[in-house]
This record gives sequence, C-alpha cells and structure tokens, in this order.
Amino acid sequence: MTNVEAQMLRLNLNAVGQRITRRGMIEVGTWGASGVSLPQLLQAESIAGQNATRRSIINIHLDGGPPHLDTIDPKPDAPVEIRGEFDSIATKIPELRISELMPRLAAMADRFAFIRSLTGSAGAHDAFQCQSGYAESDLKSLGGRPAVGCVISKLLSSSVDTAPAFIDLMQGRPLVRKSARPGFLGPAMQPFRPDISQMFHRELEAGMKGELSRLGKDHTVSLTLNPALTEQRLGQRQQLLGSLDRLRRTADNSGMMEAMDQFGRQAAGILLSGRLADALDLE
Repeated sequence: MTNVEAQMLRLNLNAVGQRITRRGMIEVGTWGASGVSLPQLLQAESIAGQNATRRSIINIHLDGGPPHLDTIDPKPDAPVEIRGEFDSIATKIPELRISELMPRLAAMADRFAFIRSLTGSAGAHDAFQCQSGYAESDLKSLGGRPAVGCVISKLLSSSVDTAPAFIDLMQGRPLVRKSARPGFLGPAMQPFRPDISQMFHRELEAGMKGELSRLGKDHTVSLTLNPALTEQRLGQRQQLLGSLDRLRRTADNSGMMEAMDQFGRQAAGILLSGRLADALDLE
C-alpha cells in the first residue's frame, strides 16, 4: 500500500457521512511527499497511545428499521399531521425526549449518541450508505467505496490473527448482505460470512434461499476441526493446495488468488485454534 492510499483509507474511515475537506486532501499530499509509510504511521499512533482504547465493535444494522418518529425523534411540538402517534418521555439528557415505547433507553440516554440528521444519498433505505458512508455510485470505476468493517480489517488486521477482523452476520435480503463489501480494497478484505440461517425462526426470503442453494446442500461454515482430520493431515493438504495455487497465481491478474491465499490461511487458523468458535458460542 502506498502512502497516499493509506491516507485515503483514513479519510474514508474518518469522514463517514462527510465531505473530504481541503485540509484532509492537503494532508494526503503532505504524507505522500514526506515518504511516510503505513507501518510508520501506525507506529506513530501506537507511541502516541491512540490505540490504547481500541475495542471490539458490534454494529447492529436494522434493515428497514423503525422510523425516527416512533423511536428517537417523536417531535412532540410539531403539528399533529407531522409528529409521531406515540407520546414522548423525558430522558437523562435535558431537553431530549424520545418515544414512550423506550423507557429503558431513556434511562440510559447519556450513554448513547442520537443522530437525527442522517439522510439517504439515493432517496431510499440505502444499506450501502449505512455501511460505507457514501453513495453506491461513488468511486464505482475503482470498485466502489469499502464498508467501514473492510477498512478496519485493512488497517488493523494482521496475517497472524486467528480470527477475522470483520465478521458479517447479515442474513435476509441478498442486497443487504452485499452492502458490506470491500470495494476498491479488493476481495482479500471481504468480511467473513458464516451461514447462520438455522438460527432464524422466520422463513428466509426467496432471494436468500437462492443464494444459499447455489452453495450446495452442505453450505454451513464449520468453525471447528473435523475429528477425523488431524492437524498433520490438514497441514499436508495446505502444502499441496499452496503448491497448486502458486502455479495458478502466475496467470492471475485479478487479485483473486492473493485473496484466496489469505482466506485459506485464515480458515486454517480458525480450525486449528478454535478461538473464533468459542467467541461465537452463544450458549
């Protein structure tokens, strides 16, 4: 990754929902001209203590979620034809009122950030904008903007990680599942997507059924090693697969082989360590 690419990624991550400023563009040029590399940049951040508060994030994306009028923005002072149908209640934040349906949230309102000004760039319920902060058409000629999880995976993941940096549990409509995509970062930054359809109590939509059926009858993702397959046998298979991949990679210009190499290493790490399976065990 070049210096400029690294800075563009940072702008993409930090300017979600905002326009890139002139100051930001000048910073890109300055970093590139000064020859500062991404490792140096990350090292400087580490020394400055900027990574000390890094945490895991669970992003709950409500596909077609409830309207603001019925939840966090009931507009109690607006005319009857505009405001929501439910009464509003006071919260722990002075002058902030939310729907009467959310008393527990009202009691903890000081621990949340309520964003009432978000508007869709396409005049629709744009799942892609929720994931990336940009319109789907932005930078489409370069592959499109990456989802924020893919950006984090690019900047913070390591080749020795035993668990993926970005795990996407989205199910339901295929268009929503595909909103968390890597864009111009390339296929190596795709999120890890296990099939959790068996956890759903409602029937999947036709599009999702079609997507899963194309994966074959056995489309589940196992996060533990089959008892019949020893670590030694798995290692031998990896060596054989690596030899074949090196031959194919010489004729590949799309970057897919490099991505598959990374996926393969990550999958082997998951199977051998079992840490990801333990982390996702909800029982």
